[in-house]
Amino acid sequence: MVAATQPTSRWPSCERLLPGLDPRSLGLFRIALGLLVIVDLFRFRFPNIAAFYSQRGIVDGALYQLFARTESDWVNAPGPGLLTPALGESGVFALFAIAFILAALFVAGIRSRLSGIALLAIYWSIHHRNPVVVEADDRLLLMFLFWALLLPLDARFALAPTRDPGPSVRGPASLAIALQLALIYVPNAVSKSGSSWHDGSALGFALQDFLWARPLTATWLSHLPWLCKALTYLVRPLEAAIPILIVWPSARSWTRGIAVALVFLLHWGIWVFFSFGHLPLILCIGALPLLPAGFWERVRVKDRPRQLPVAPPRSCAGHWLAGIALALLLFFTLADRVSLREHPRLPHALRSLIARLRRSPLTMQSFELYCPDPADEVGMLKLRGIRTSGDPIDLWTHQPFTANEQGMESYQVDPWQNIAIYFLYDEPHAREVVQRWARFEYDRARAEPDGNSLVRVEVVALRRTLLEVDQATPWVEQVVASAP
Repeated sequence: MVAATQPTSRWPSCERLLPGLDPRSLGLFRIALGLLVIVDLFRFRFPNIAAFYSQRGIVDGALYQLFARTESDWVNAPGPGLLTPALGESGVFALFAIAFILAALFVAGIRSRLSGIALLAIYWSIHHRNPVVVEADDRLLLMFLFWALLLPLDARFALAPTRDPGPSVRGPASLAIALQLALIYVPNAVSKSGSSWHDGSALGFALQDFLWARPLTATWLSHLPWLCKALTYLVRPLEAAIPILIVWPSARSWTRGIAVALVFLLHWGIWVFFSFGHLPLILCIGALPLLPAGFWERVRVKDRPRQLPVAPPRSCAGHWLAGIALALLLFFTLADRVSLREHPRLPHALRSLIARLRRSPLTMQSFELYCPDPADEVGMLKLRGIRTSGDPIDLWTHQPFTANEQGMESYQVDPWQNIAIYFLYDEPHAREVVQRWARFEYDRARAEPDGNSLVRVEVVALRRTLLEVDQATPWVEQVVASAP
């Protein structure tokens, strides 16, 4: 019997651009990505079916149609999908249950590509049902699900493994997922060009934005100005080093191992002081495919797959699909930077198509954070309930209402934070959104055992201006919506 030989790549230039991906790293990426979907479903989606995906929620049928008529892109407007206002809460629950089953199959490595395609369709629909609560972490989850479909994820750590891709996976898809990660950090490192990043005060300002900053750890760090300044100066070099290490043309893979370590260091450091939903987690998961073979040798996980038929070289069609996806990634990244959609020499129809496509959840390549400086005006939204006695109460902390950052940790729950961002940044139809929020919270509070004592719910916007790292104007209070 002649031993099977490992296939040779039909895209050899990729080997010179980037070392191949280890199948064990891709298997770990599949498991982590699937588990993140499960966590997202049970932490954010199932508990908020009534609030975000039903007729009695924040985006009901009328507001959904208003978005569809007036918005021209696929981030701020509803798009094609499986979720519509006509689908009742039981139907939404059933769709989320199907997503859970698909995610479990994805984790287990059973028909990973097929279950991944279905998950991508469901999450695309979730995001378009309520664009108000879609933020960077949601778009990144969609992007990594998409790139996962072009890679052999179930060759390792899978209950139903497919053909063996050999010790290394190379091709356009391997290069694309590495570039996707690198292109997240390049704009961040370049765009942090403001004065606060140069004088070391940026982190000190960011720690005073209690919509995102965790009160306990942020307050502790703000009392150590020397450490704030040191960490501020460290952020930009880290963000610049990660993409350089990812694409460094080295025959060895140690540079990618360092890049993965820096991604984990940066984002778990951010997680300690800021509440950005699952953004730190999704970026750490996105770095897992770059774990080199040396990592697995050190943790003594040997590459001993089941006896599988060796995968033949990928078909030209498969490489063309991955290559086209890679070209689109680079194109829309360029369109974001040079405003290609506004170029006067392009036909109007083409410019409109580019503008619409570049702002879909799969193609919007804009992830800058605190660029060029942290905002000097910060704000947040809180819910105030007025009882029959006239006493104001914070509906989410069940404590007396305070017009300051006290109790703000109760509001640092994604995707509820996104509603505050949507209003404070004056996004389209923000007033209608917060008015629907006030009505929803009023109806929900009235349904509780002691709800009869509640006569009104108010959405209160609190704003203040940061003067120095440790100085700010008093909070300015404004009632922006109320119910009934």
